[in-house]
Amino acid sequence: MVHNADYKPTGPYSHLEDPKNVGEGKDFTPAQKEKIIKANKERNGGIVLSDDPNDVIKGELVRPSKSQKGVVPPDNEWQIDHIIPKSKGGTNSYSNAQVLSRKQNRLKSDKL
Repeated sequence: MVHNADYKPTGPYSHLEDPKNVGEGKDFTPAQKEKIIKANKERNGGIVLSDDPNDVIKGELVRPSKSQKGVVPPDNEWQIDHIIPKSKGGTNSYSNAQVLSRKQNRLKSDKL
C-alpha cells in the first residue's frame, strides 16, 4: 500500500470528538485511551475485543499491567494502535485508533 498524504483513516472510533492537541507523531493521551476502551466495551457487551478481525488473539483482551523488568506481558493484553503508524505521519486522532492485542500490534509493527 502506498502512503497517500491525503488519506484519512476512518477507524472504529472516528465518531469520538478529537481533542485540540491532535497532531502527527503524537501518542494517544490517557484520556483518549480511556474513551477508546469505553467505546470498545460498549460495542462488545462489556468486554474488550480486538478491532482487527484477523487478530491472532481471539476473545477477550485484558488490561495492560505496569511493565516490570524481566516480565514479558501477556499476548492478550489490549493496546491502542495507530492505524497509520506515527513513524509514517499517523496522528493521535480517534479516526486513526484501533484496539489490538499486544501480539497483533507487535506483528504489525509500523506497517500500514
